[in-house]
Amino acid sequence: MGEIHIDEFLLGRDLSPAATSHYTYKLALLSEYVGRRRLSLKLLEQYPGWLRARGLADASVQTTIAAARAYIRWAVERRYVARECARWRPRIRVADTLPKAISDEDAERLIATATSARDRVLLLLLRDTGARVGTLLALNVEDIDMGRKRAVARQKGGGLVMLYLSDRLVEALRVYLGERRCGPLFPGRGGRLTVPGARHLIQRLARKVGVTGRVNPHSWRHAFARRCVRSGLDLSRTARLLGHRSVTVTARYYAVWDGDELAEAYSRVIGM
Repeated sequence: MGEIHIDEFLLGRDLSPAATSHYTYKLALLSEYVGRRRLSLKLLEQYPGWLRARGLADASVQTTIAAARAYIRWAVERRYVARECARWRPRIRVADTLPKAISDEDAERLIATATSARDRVLLLLLRDTGARVGTLLALNVEDIDMGRKRAVARQKGGGLVMLYLSDRLVEALRVYLGERRCGPLFPGRGGRLTVPGARHLIQRLARKVGVTGRVNPHSWRHAFARRCVRSGLDLSRTARLLGHRSVTVTARYYAVWDGDELAEAYSRVIGM
């Protein structure tokens, strides 16, 4: 009988709340796929097709497979699954398409519409740092150094990333925090504002101002990355700002150009 030991797997890893949520969701898909069957290499080889049949995009399939592989390595060491499963190395190619980013105009309209100091700070953090929403929601007030305009955040996978704060963001933080010096930056009913809660407040603002395009939190990260690349910032520094471990990831998702962008770049190169 197949069994995916999600809780035990997570217990031994030093993960941020966002990373824990990520693995829990991704491994629940693996558990659903395996069901009562015994996990085998043959079964794993059919897993990407099952994910696509559920409607997952290639990028989502890739992250789901990455989580499954991390679990498989752990499970093989503990002899929960057959050793042959360690040979599973599917290659999922992500199509070279432009990332689905919120437009700069829509982002600024939402920021201007936010009357709550909390909402304004969250939107400015998404807009001006490019961090994942889970990373931002895990921030504590004491992680922020407004004098140096920086914040140290724990991101997906448990690593640390430096966030650089714009002048308008620092000013918004001063208004929002007042005399508060510690605790969650975005407190909520369960201790912190949740990712679904953040999505809801952005969607609420979008409806209020009549924005109908893409507004989900990750679309703000895509927009930040594309701004970095389009402005001429090299991929190495863009990767550092995004917290990517490898510049290859940055290149795959963001060094993608449409015809007009390439024509404009070509004109600059030849001095026309």
